[in-house]
Amino acid sequence: MKIELIKGDITTREVDAIVNAANSSLLGGGGVDGAIHKAGGDAILQDCIAIRNKQGGCNVGEAVITTAGKLPAKFVIHTVGPVWSGDKEEKKKLLAQCYKNSLALADKHGLRSIAFPNISTGIYHFPKDKAAVIALDAVTAFLKGNAGTSIKEISFVCFDEENYQLYTAQTPFVTTLYRPVNQAELDLVEKSAWKAFPPRLPDQPIFYPVTNEAYAEQIAKEWNVPAYGAGHIVIFHLPTSFLKKYNVENVGGEIHNEYWIPAEELDDLNAHILGRIELIKTFK
Repeated sequence: MKIELIKGDITTREVDAIVNAANSSLLGGGGVDGAIHKAGGDAILQDCIAIRNKQGGCNVGEAVITTAGKLPAKFVIHTVGPVWSGDKEEKKKLLAQCYKNSLALADKHGLRSIAFPNISTGIYHFPKDKAAVIALDAVTAFLKGNAGTSIKEISFVCFDEENYQLYTAQTPFVTTLYRPVNQAELDLVEKSAWKAFPPRLPDQPIFYPVTNEAYAEQIAKEWNVPAYGAGHIVIFHLPTSFLKKYNVENVGGEIHNEYWIPAEELDDLNAHILGRIELIKTFK
């Protein structure tokens, strides 16, 4: 399972389905709803009208699926988030249902990848910090309860910096690979100059795809690991500040907070990180 945090425009995502923070009329509106209808064209609206004619719209917390029209995605899953007023505990439950029902609908249609916006955090005024926790908890709960789901990739697409930072604070680690952006950074990676290589996100693991064949051979020799070769090995570094969240510290010597995994095992990256944390604990 790959879970990704992205700052950007959800209408540009090339996934099986993007989720629209719709209103109960399904006829479009402002914010992400309006952006999706505008970018996807009239085909989305026509599908929504057909759904309205059949069932009379969409209730809060529920979800429906339509074509994606001109969007890069294949489908749009429309879910109606709650307005932050009245019974706040009920609104939290309804927001969680938005995520769970969207995932269930994607799973029902055999979809493999889905992208979520920050539901209800715009004109519906749901507190962004609470919404981020609910979104991540709801997705986690769905995955734990549906081991055989068709869904293999889930992304949270944050349009604004505030939501992005709130999600970053809630996620224990980010599964997107860091890629060098210029030759100077690439040289640092190839020389294993970890301490000179600044993190892209504070207190988060950094991932280094090895692109140099000679360096790949050097890693294999120095770390006594199989010679997977360039493009087939990824090194990651767990910053001390990250490890402290788990009450562990880098102990050096026999066990380190920098190590490698085969690129082919990136789908199990979360398990690798948690496993490494437990291993470091045993050497305290």
